Amino acid sequence: VNALLVGTVSLTAIGLPILSSIRDGRKRFAWQTIRWGYFISVPLASSIFFYSWDILNLLGQNYVEGETSLQILLLSLAPTIILSGVSNLVYAYGNYKQSLAIDITMGFARTFLYFILVPIYGSLGASVAFTAGSLAALIVSIIVTRKIGMIIFWKDLVLLFFIPMLIGFILQSLEINYVIGIFATITVSYISLLKLKVITKSDLRDIIDILPNNLSNQTSKLLRKFKGD
Repeated sequence: VNALLVGTVSLTAIGLPILSSIRDGRKRFAWQTIRWGYFISVPLASSIFFYSWDILNLLGQNYVEGETSLQILLLSLAPTIILSGVSNLVYAYGNYKQSLAIDITMGFARTFLYFILVPIYGSLGASVAFTAGSLAALIVSIIVTRKIGMIIFWKDLVLLFFIPMLIGFILQSLEINYVIGIFATITVSYISLLKLKVITKSDLRDIIDILPNNLSNQTSKLLRKFKGD
């Protein structure tokens, strides 16, 4: 889960210099990074969510008990992407107090709930506390977006979240082998999102453009080879 969170949040971090340097279109660019974060992470998170038992079983039978904890932690990914994008935007504006408020809310809520839930529920309580902290920070982020006039298109985020989750649920319900199921969830999710035009080819180009030069060039070469160019 941390790997997914770091990988996703790093995308908004990469975009921070761009947000700081441009005068116009900051809110639009911040919104794009949020969409890209969902596009990159949610299909993979959805496949792990529904095949968490199989994945944890690879580590050992004792890890299987953490299935519910893992699923709850994965749910924290969705609000974290939004609050990270908003936090970077207000930071780029120089509104450091608003950025700090988001981080403090998340940290305080998690720490407070850790002391209450962990002694009672153990790792499950820790997962709930972690995710609840993200949700609390999300509420603060939404308040901040209204103050600065940033528009979040919730319909797009709902589609980006529920389409991969629905595909993962269907494949798991059909008892598809987890290796095939994980690969199919990711692949079918991307194809479906592109077909529905929730994500466009221009989004893919934009994501590649904001990556570091070496990584951007390598990714472009792979895409050209895949297309047969």
